[in-house]
Amino acid sequence: MENLEFYWRSLIVPIVVFAPNLLWFLFPPINILAEDEIKEPIALTILENIGRIGVIIIPLFYPLVVDNATSQYCLIAMIVLLLVYYAGWFRFVLKGRIYANCFLPLRWIPIPIPMAVCPVMYFILSAVLLKSNPMLIAALVLAIGHILISYRECQRIRKKLKGR
Repeated sequence: MENLEFYWRSLIVPIVVFAPNLLWFLFPPINILAEDEIKEPIALTILENIGRIGVIIIPLFYPLVVDNATSQYCLIAMIVLLLVYYAGWFRFVLKGRIYANCFLPLRWIPIPIPMAVCPVMYFILSAVLLKSNPMLIAALVLAIGHILISYRECQRIRKKLKGR
């Protein structure tokens, strides 16, 4: 059996995405929808959680490698996606912790549900830097669950905003 090797530096991949989520706990939204209004299909929640666990754990087993033009372009794209994602978090905190701001597009960039799309695309691209098919699979599983749950929540928010 081969020696199992851990690549601790590769944990930077999930850390830079999940660290801002601490803001949700430190500065919770002030107008979150009531729990009884949020009924997500269990299958989507399971997919999202399996994908989330995968993108956290899988990088431990693969070195982070930037060794050619493709990986350099992926790294640049990942940084841009992170900046857009962080802009979403800044908007959430600086604009009064309004729940809807976690799901609605940023004014200056036309990405729907950017706080769901950007981290998922980041993880998909990270599979290139990790040279890891399991990471790609985990990121795609996360994408299915996270983007669909966020899309449904965005639709609920838009409906509620129109009803005012």
